[in-house]
Amino acid sequence: MAYYIRVLGLEDVDIHLDELSAALKIAGLKAAFQLGEFCEPRKWSMLEVRAENGAKLAQIERNRVVPGKLAQAELDEFREIIRAHQPLSAVQWLDKYFGRITVVYAFRVLGAALLEDNFEIVSALKTAIWGRTGGLLQNDEEGFSNDNGDHILWQFPEEVSGDKYCAVLDGGGSWQRFRMDLGDHFQRMAFWAGEVPQMAVRL
Repeated sequence: MAYYIRVLGLEDVDIHLDELSAALKIAGLKAAFQLGEFCEPRKWSMLEVRAENGAKLAQIERNRVVPGKLAQAELDEFREIIRAHQPLSAVQWLDKYFGRITVVYAFRVLGAALLEDNFEIVSALKTAIWGRTGGLLQNDEEGFSNDNGDHILWQFPEEVSGDKYCAVLDGGGSWQRFRMDLGDHFQRMAFWAGEVPQMAVRL
């Protein structure tokens, strides 16, 4: 089963491959790109990312949100899926925000991306694209971020652990940011309830 991360963008802008290469260079990284059929460096809908040793790391698919097409179907599916997750305030916020999304960049993450430091390449490309499009981030088996990049919806497996930058909405509709321990049951319960966990580190 493929693992995906996505950028759900507000602005559907063309991102030249030179921009992506420049973003990698700033991070001290390198990768090779292979365009999909009928794609151009300045305007593409399918892109394969390879490490310097030729290993395939990811395939990136760009889809505009158009009624009846794939990206719109994905958003409609997300609307259904998130109803089973928490906190409720994040579900309601995401449901409204989805209506503003104009483009979806879906990263199909391949096995080689998880070896050595290869995932840094995928992460840097995701960040570069998100920087141009704005919007939300989504990771399979994790959940969604808000437009600041803070995690707001819990879709993690039970055995998850480690620290995560998160946020919940307060009564006035503002995001309250914090760093929490995903493995701590009491912090989880607070987050699910839409509250800042007592033991979390406020930011």
